[in-house]
This record gives sequence, structure tokens and C-alpha cells, in this order.
Amino acid sequence: MKYIRHIHILCSFFLIFNLSNGQNGMVAHWSFDSISGDQFIDHVTNQEGGTIYGCKSVPGVVGNALEFDGVDDFVRIPGVGQLPPELFSNLSEGSISVWFRVENIPTIKGIRPIFYYGREFACEFFDAANEGLIIEVGHSPIHAGSKRLYFTQWTNGCTLPSFCYNSGKGMVQGQWYHYVAVVGSNYNTGFLNGELMNDRHYNFGNSNTHEFFSDALAHENLMIGRGYWDSNEMFFMGTIDEIKIFDHALLQEEVDLLYLEGNPLAVTEQERGDNNFKLYPNPASEIVNMDIPDSIKSELTFSVFKTNGELVFQLNLKKPDNGNTIEIDVSRLSKGLYLYTIKSNDQNLDSDKLIIQ
Repeated sequence: MKYIRHIHILCSFFLIFNLSNGQNGMVAHWSFDSISGDQFIDHVTNQEGGTIYGCKSVPGVVGNALEFDGVDDFVRIPGVGQLPPELFSNLSEGSISVWFRVENIPTIKGIRPIFYYGREFACEFFDAANEGLIIEVGHSPIHAGSKRLYFTQWTNGCTLPSFCYNSGKGMVQGQWYHYVAVVGSNYNTGFLNGELMNDRHYNFGNSNTHEFFSDALAHENLMIGRGYWDSNEMFFMGTIDEIKIFDHALLQEEVDLLYLEGNPLAVTEQERGDNNFKLYPNPASEIVNMDIPDSIKSELTFSVFKTNGELVFQLNLKKPDNGNTIEIDVSRLSKGLYLYTIKSNDQNLDSDKLIIQ
């Protein structure tokens, strides 16, 4: 009976988590988990979401994802020859959340398009101009050898962008990233792996520019993994997962929850290396033990969040001189479901869910 009661508690807490995990104001959600033939659903409407052209279903950061071969694989919403859902043309502000892992970034000429919204066909112009918006990796030869992430919009026609920033730092091939593009009523920003992109660089516009879907001149085409560069078709090579679009500018707390949603799988075995933390018991009551890997020498920050993003517990830790286990008093935490992170010098080493009962 005790075991059954614990299962009941777990199910209830995970239900609460799913309902509150940064989902307010979400207008579209494509997880690529529910696929029938070449069709996948939009989890907001539970109706047809889009059409898959050649992509493979593979394990992702949450459930399954789509793998793109970089040659001719792409997704169109809802399908080739069909206009995007009308709701996008009315979004003057909002956020786009996406997980991606790029396997190859062209450094001589081209881009790896992640998200494309705009013209049916390419502009006759030397870059990715599309009278809409695009999220891409790479920008050569305009930015020679660049492996940076770009968020760009065109509201002046088939000419130079009206707004564009890049990540400042290049993306590492084969590594998962969580990106959120944010546009408010009088500003824009971005988050990468849960962190505000303070090092982003503006090529056009500035942090006060506020252009989004409704500002696009063309509302003809919405594609994932396909776009144009110098009038040529370009395709993404890698994996894309969990695309969510919101009708408002997400706050840091909401972004944290979206990042934590996928982060336990986003930290790959290669990145994790020997950093195999253990947190037990879980569910816990008053005490939780943390086993710290031998490879960890630096000070750690252990943070616990409510599912609404509120930080409720934080502790700086150092591995004891004798042994690898630290005992942490969590008796002040009320019963419920929490999310925790373990960081070293702002690098996320581990994160998961913690239940207090």
C-alpha cells in the first residue's frame, strides 16, 4: 500500500508540473512525439500540426525529435502549398522556444536554417532575405567562418534586414542547445541554455526593436529545417525538438522551466563526462544526500526551484576532504514537486526533479 501511495503522489506531482511548466500563453507546440505517417500534431489544438518531408524520428530532449540530413529533409506547417496558420500573422509580440543540435555548420558559404517564416520562394538577394523572420546557424561568407546563432527579420522587403542579432559565440557541433527568441512591446532579447544572451551582437536594429510575426511582409510559408541563402535552398543538418510559440515575451522564470524540462537529456554523456551526480533519497523528506563525482574539484551551487520558477533554496557546496557524499538539510521545503540544478562556474552539470514528501 505504501508503494502504491508513492506512485499516486508521483503522478499527482507530475500532473501539476506539466500544467504549470511555463505553458501560459502558448499558441503552438510541436513536440514531434505524435507522428502518424508524415503528419504530426499541434499539442495546443490536438489537431494537425504539420507535414514531415524525409526527416527521421529519433530520441530527443523530451520524448522524440526529428533528425534532418542536411540534403533535402524539412518540415512544413501545415504542408507544401498551404499557408501557415493565420494566428501567426496576428502576433506582434511573443516568444519562440526551440531545442536544436546542429551536426554541421557551413563555414565557406551558407546557413543551417532552423525556423523559417515568410515568402513562398527566395528573394533575389545575396543573403537569407525572405520578407519574414528566420532562426539560423552560420552566416558565411557575410560573416566568414561564423558558427553563431542568428535571429533575423526583414520588414523592408527583399533587401537588407531590418533587425538581426547573433549569439556572439559560436555553436558547438553535436551539442544540444535551448534557444528562446523574445520580442516584447518595446524590446527584444534572447536566452541560450536558460541564460540571458548578454553577449549577443546586433547587426541591424537594437535591443529596442520590436518586430515579430505580424510585421512580416509575407505570410506564405512556415518551415522547419529549410530556408534560403543567396536564392539557393538550404537545409538543416542535425536534430530539432520541442518547438513552442507563445503570445507574450517570456520572463526568465518561464525560460528556466522550459530549459529544465529538457535539460536532463540535453546534457549529453560526452558533455557530462564523469559528472554522474546522485541525489537520494528521491522522494525525500528532511535530508537528501548528494554523491559528487571524483572529477569535480570546484565549488558547486545547488539550487531548488518551485515549478513556477521561484528559487526557494540555494547552497554553495564543496566536496568534503573525506569521501564524496554531502548531506543536505531540506526540511524547510514544503511537500511537493521541485526542480533542481547543480552548477559549477555557471555551467550546468546536472538537473532533474526533486520530490519532497
